[in-house]
Amino acid sequence: LCLPEEVLAITFSRNAAENMRIKLKERLKNKIDFNEINIFTFNSFGNHIISENSFLLGLGKDYNLINIPKSWQIIYEVVRKTDFKTVKTGKDRRIFIDNILKYIWDLKNNLITPVQLREYINSSENLLAGFKSLALKNEEEVIADYQADLCNVYEQYEQIKNENNLVDYHDHVFLPYRLFIEKPPVREHYSKKYKYIFIDEFQDTDVAQGRLIAMLYQPGVNRMMIVGDDDQGIYSFRGACIENILSFHEWDEFTDESVKDYLLTTNFRSGEN
Repeated sequence: LCLPEEVLAITFSRNAAENMRIKLKERLKNKIDFNEINIFTFNSFGNHIISENSFLLGLGKDYNLINIPKSWQIIYEVVRKTDFKTVKTGKDRRIFIDNILKYIWDLKNNLITPVQLREYINSSENLLAGFKSLALKNEEEVIADYQADLCNVYEQYEQIKNENNLVDYHDHVFLPYRLFIEKPPVREHYSKKYKYIFIDEFQDTDVAQGRLIAMLYQPGVNRMMIVGDDDQGIYSFRGACIENILSFHEWDEFTDESVKDYLLTTNFRSGEN
């Protein structure tokens, strides 16, 4: 059917990925070269794409992955030098910076770039000019100014990262998705590269992860299987979007295809009691 390197499997943890490898080795013995099997976490898969296309993304081969403390430090310097129009940092600046980081991560999880956020703010300001209610207009202008302050931080954070050849963990999905959108031949390359795609724990994917996976699929080019349990969708607090699995059939990428459901009704984990 295909070569080992034409299979892609993605799961959430390194432990789960290693368990997949172990089970494949036990099942297939020495029939294939296990170094050719593409089993990734979402982050490692995204980093793989970034490393193979770093120049197309405006990065050098020596780009560096920054951790949360480094992201925190960058935001701290941006906040320290910024004269906010509406936003109040409060007495405890640490809490404020934590919230700013969560805000930026939420934007990336929903695939919103600084440019798109700025365009949204500008369009809302134009819309407010036509408001007849002065009270409502004033209220909405405060919200728009608040968003503009936050957008300014987001823009500076990304600019500093770009200037210093840095990526953060949320870029691992965000950047490959943007790359596929802006460079269709690159998307087509990976769709042809992976003929069989397997996604584990799909109920735990966020918006960005779900959209990235959907972009890998091309009818007639490859096949995809997702595995998940909507009853176990308990990670919405960290961005998981249960609608990904509930509305999978309705996605534009799959509406013209016959999506088949296979219900696993036997519990192999628990005993009879």
